[in-house]
Amino acid sequence: MAISEQDKITFTRNLSVMAKSGIPLLEAVLSEGKQARSADFKRALFAVAEDIRRGERFSAALAKHPGVFGYFYVHVIEAGERSGSLEQNLIYLFEQMSAAREFRKELTGALLYPAFILSAVVVVGSLMAYFVLPQLTGFLSSFEGAELPFVTRMVLAFSDVTQHYGPLIFPGLFAACALLYGILAQTRPGRDVSDAMRLHLPIIGGILQRAYLVQFSKMLATLLKSGIPMHESLAIVGNGLDNAVFKKSALALVPHILAGQPLSPFLDRSLFPPLYIQMMEVGEKSARIEQNLDYLAEFYRKEMEYRLKNILTSLEPLLLILVGAVVLFLALALFMPLYQTIGTL
Repeated sequence: MAISEQDKITFTRNLSVMAKSGIPLLEAVLSEGKQARSADFKRALFAVAEDIRRGERFSAALAKHPGVFGYFYVHVIEAGERSGSLEQNLIYLFEQMSAAREFRKELTGALLYPAFILSAVVVVGSLMAYFVLPQLTGFLSSFEGAELPFVTRMVLAFSDVTQHYGPLIFPGLFAACALLYGILAQTRPGRDVSDAMRLHLPIIGGILQRAYLVQFSKMLATLLKSGIPMHESLAIVGNGLDNAVFKKSALALVPHILAGQPLSPFLDRSLFPPLYIQMMEVGEKSARIEQNLDYLAEFYRKEMEYRLKNILTSLEPLLLILVGAVVLFLALALFMPLYQTIGTL
């Protein structure tokens, strides 16, 4: 369905405002259906309104449209219905979706400059290998008095390969990248591998880990405040997380809770920092687990934002080293034969 994330954010925000104003749910959903810009979203909302008119619960009506309203969205609405906190849960969903959208926007913006620099290095290097270096091949090969330096031989070999196989190499690399992306993005084992790899990326991995800690904490706190038991809340959170590693970790906690064990000893220490585990343990002992989850969500949100704002500062030295290494390598390849020849005179 052609429904944008912004459409769902706007719908959730408007619905929370109308719920707070005392407007009946059926009337609110119909109003949003009439205002929806997307034809698919309009049809879905009118279908939801019709189900509500027939006496179905709001969450059950939403669940009939999994392509529009995801697993976690539906269960947060259901939790709000069960606890009488539908308005608060709608506000949470609006804030959560808005924050996730803003995070993706900021991360993309922060990575745009490094991606541009890397792309420029690749493009310039490819153009030099295909057009410039062949012009220098004869010049470099003319130094017959001494054996050419290793770096020069590497440049000549690279130039020779790109000249003979360039039309095959570059489309082949593009096809291989497209195939790899398809495997990682479209298959379950591929998604599991790519989700784990993302968490271990330099610099970015730490930011993503904190983003998932915020998501996990806010999800769990919201469901617990709505009166949903811990084991059920963890199952909903696990199925609602979009990272396979965190999903598996959250779902693995459910059997321990059902067995009457505390949560904190079984948190995955490769995902949850010592401070997180300690705060959860304190929350369990003091019966303040929801408050501690809110505190942890806010703490790691600030950490994530700080790292995000400083991502360019962290990546800039690496980019300078990379560009400098490429320039130095080419300079050595070109000038070392000259120095060797001058030295033999």
